[in-house]
Amino acid sequence: MPMKAQEVPGWHYREDWLYELKKQGARCVAVLDTETTLYSSSGNDITFKFPELQDLHKQVKHPCILDGELTSPGAIDCKKRIHKANRFDIKLASRQFPATYHVFDILEVLRMSTTSNSQLVRKEMLVDTFADSEFAKCLPWQVGNGEALFKASAADEEEGIMAKNPKGTYIPGWRGNYWIKLKNFQWGSFYILGVTVGENDRESTFGSLMLGEEVEGKIVYIGNCGTGFNYKQLGDTLHLLRDARVDTAPVRADPGKPVLFWTHPVYKARIRYLEYGSEGKLVIPSFKGIERG
Repeated sequence: MPMKAQEVPGWHYREDWLYELKKQGARCVAVLDTETTLYSSSGNDITFKFPELQDLHKQVKHPCILDGELTSPGAIDCKKRIHKANRFDIKLASRQFPATYHVFDILEVLRMSTTSNSQLVRKEMLVDTFADSEFAKCLPWQVGNGEALFKASAADEEEGIMAKNPKGTYIPGWRGNYWIKLKNFQWGSFYILGVTVGENDRESTFGSLMLGEEVEGKIVYIGNCGTGFNYKQLGDTLHLLRDARVDTAPVRADPGKPVLFWTHPVYKARIRYLEYGSEGKLVIPSFKGIERG
């Protein structure tokens, strides 16, 4: 399993550490020899899910194993693409939402492990071994100036940054203090399942949107979002959703508040949020827009 990062509240930036953007996507280990084989963080072979990445082995000087993050633009992210099984759906997704593999570490070269080398040495080996292409790129990194990179990542709506100990080795599956993740808010598009009853100044509109996300082909409830709206958005959203209302809940959900009405999941809300909580619900969600699902 890939090495993992810790979250450290109150992190103090160190000028001798390495810093790079933290991409929001799906972790992926690439084994590159005479062909390309891709593995998810759980060890599953996901090569056929990403046909646009089948030639990664042509981008390296020697057989090697790389670690990186898969990202994809648009309404579908790579975590959802991993769960697709139908070959037509996979082919269509690869054309509509092509993945990019952001490479940030090298674990083996010429069938010899590099994990006992320091982070800085592994970065140098990666640059020497790997060449960028349209679909796979070496993730840029820098020594020092971590706070400036973090501020820039927030302005660009990136997930955050990674701080890495230049002397740290690579320990598979370990979540230690060699890698520190510093996260901004994340962004996502989630199905609208209905609205809750409004109170006080929202009595004439609604209180919150009930949200869902597709997981393994099924939509699951992931919490409510009641912030981020201006008054016009509240009225416009309510008017739009009335046309999609249904009599029964489209999924199993406990919104914790009275339901005004449920909707068929044909619309999605663009949401900024911090993370998923322990119960799988969005933490500090904020509404940023609406789109057709």
